[in-house]
Amino acid sequence: MPTLRNGARATRIALAAAALVAGAAHAESSPYVLAAGLSYTHDSNLLLLGDGGVAPSGFARADDVTAAQLLGGFDKSYGRQHYYGNASVSDTRYRHNSAYDNTGYNAVVGLDWTAAEHLSGSLSLNASRALFAFNVGYGVGFIGARNLQNTQGFNATIAAGLASRWSLVVNAGHRQVGNSLQQANVQALNYWYDNVGIGLRWSPSSATAIGVTLADALAVYPNYYQRSDGSFDRDRYTQPSIDLSLQYQPTAASSLEAHLGYQDTRYDLNAPRNFSGATVHLNWVWQPSYKTRVTTRYSHDTGQNSYSVSVPTIDWTQFQIVNVQGVSAYSQTYDTLRLQGDYQLGAKTGFTAAVQAVNRKLTNLFQSGSNIQPDSSAAGKDQTTTLSVGVRWAPLRSVNLGCDYATMRRSASGSAGLTYPLHDNNVSCFGQFQLQQ
Repeated sequence: MPTLRNGARATRIALAAAALVAGAAHAESSPYVLAAGLSYTHDSNLLLLGDGGVAPSGFARADDVTAAQLLGGFDKSYGRQHYYGNASVSDTRYRHNSAYDNTGYNAVVGLDWTAAEHLSGSLSLNASRALFAFNVGYGVGFIGARNLQNTQGFNATIAAGLASRWSLVVNAGHRQVGNSLQQANVQALNYWYDNVGIGLRWSPSSATAIGVTLADALAVYPNYYQRSDGSFDRDRYTQPSIDLSLQYQPTAASSLEAHLGYQDTRYDLNAPRNFSGATVHLNWVWQPSYKTRVTTRYSHDTGQNSYSVSVPTIDWTQFQIVNVQGVSAYSQTYDTLRLQGDYQLGAKTGFTAAVQAVNRKLTNLFQSGSNIQPDSSAAGKDQTTTLSVGVRWAPLRSVNLGCDYATMRRSASGSAGLTYPLHDNNVSCFGQFQLQQ
């Protein structure tokens, strides 16, 4: 699926507390919930500027962010059918970067159904609006205006039991993403994505499940490239893939989930971005006691992004500076390792700590189709380490409080401008009150 890895960085502040509030819809016995939350965050490098970098005029490197959330939800069962839904609204304000003040929302409604003894499935619909990244990088760079990203989609799954230990699973999904900022290189991020898959699952024992899934996906970028007359060319890619999966629970205190996949990405227009490669996802959970839980995750992934860009260039035939339109295509491989520990001290207090390391390899290809500005390529790599700690306290059944601290460091090497070293520290606290249950 098309992604921007640092896009989540901008939405985290506004939506983190909302996610905590959303959890209340499942934590109580009542099928309904109405809750409110308030969070405060101080971020030392909100704009993700490089070390020594200065914020553009009118903006500040560090900021204090407050967010207020209101959530309502339900979680009900009727016979063998399970219905659920929740919707949250968050209002976020920035003390020094008020251009990013925004109101966002997130809504999900779903159904888990069973039609017969060996036939079941699920259907979920979702929609959201959130502030997108302040500093996208990859040729887009710093965004000095509010850009709200609107997302809608659905996911559906049908599972049919074929025999005592075999089952057939069919899934399909759709996702559409649009950006509010009317800027060519931002509109180039718009896309819609469809996927479908079919798989077999074998459960030789209650502790083991092995599966294989064949899937295909189609993604379309309607504003891939803007022509000089203002019109857009669109691009699309197809992505057939195969995924092998394993779920294994050797003991009551330990469980392992593993995925090994291979995908082949092919574009209609931007052929140099064609890519084939393997993906790996491992997740191990160890819970030696009801108070302690340790989670280890590793993933090897690929990502690709492409933007329409304008490059100032000297036209020596006319002895003047002209803007050459082109396409800047980025691809990357990244390895992520995360270790997280959670400890519950009594019924009201909990602690969490985590360390995460991400290694990325980046390449860029610029194509203009012009003899004034030749095509070019660049390569680089970076390593990002993040440490975080947090505490949660529930003084009352309807009240939850918490604080988190995180520090992030990134080192970089390779072509200038492709990636750069930076550091960031932030501390955040939240309060959540359940108004009705």
